[in-house]
Amino acid sequence: MADYQIHTVLRQVGCQVINNDGTHQWLLDEPLTQEGTDAAPNPVQSLLGALGGCLSLTSLT
Repeated sequence: MADYQIHTVLRQVGCQVINNDGTHQWLLDEPLTQEGTDAAPNPVQSLLGALGGCLSLTSLT
């Protein structure tokens, strides 16, 4: 199994969080109604997308 390390930083813009795995960066944010800037998916949307991706990719093998 791979060794995953994610570095997460809370930005000073709305409720934005930037994640970095050494190769990729991705942003999470909250909607305007939750004091975010709605610049990216919220954490729950990202989690559900990741789960969908895992289920889709593992069903290929």
